[in-house]
Amino acid sequence: MGYFPGLEEGSHLTDVFKKFGMGLENLTAFHDDILRGESELTIAERELIAAFVSASNDCQFCYNAHKVYAVSFGIDENVFDALIADVDSAPIDEKLKPILKYCRKLTLTPSKMVQGDVDSVMAAGWGGEALHTAVLVTGLFNLMNRIIFSHGLPSNESAYSERKSTILERSLKDRTAANSADIGSKPYADFAKMVKNK
Repeated sequence: MGYFPGLEEGSHLTDVFKKFGMGLENLTAFHDDILRGESELTIAERELIAAFVSASNDCQFCYNAHKVYAVSFGIDENVFDALIADVDSAPIDEKLKPILKYCRKLTLTPSKMVQGDVDSVMAAGWGGEALHTAVLVTGLFNLMNRIIFSHGLPSNESAYSERKSTILERSLKDRTAANSADIGSKPYADFAKMVKNK
């Protein structure tokens, strides 16, 4: 059962924003800008960060959702458990490891960020724009995780598992191609319209 009055058992994020609409259009526009706008980070990498930050906060709702989105843009579905357990030994591009460790530290101990954290990301070959985008994704999902927790929303694991099965029927080539094809798309603005029409 949702924690807030009027949120029934099994409530979804759509129910939260239908009942409490403040900021919805600005929030969804920010999602589209940060997750689907032009960036040195691919859409897949940004969705991976979203899922990883959510896992770091133990927010299963956002983790399940953005794990599926990351897979839909070509991330290997088998990498997530390994990343959560230990970034250094996870079977993922070495270049991504410093940026993921940066995002985890920014999530769990933000007051302890130091110059060396930035230097590690730069040494891996990223530019300042990519790191700034990673910071924005991290901040956005720390916000979203807290929206989920505060309203008592369920993990929706089974629904996202079914969606992932459908996504995996598409070829890796097609999923990876979406990283370019979907730049500038507005799926979150579409979500806001759906909420308003619900």
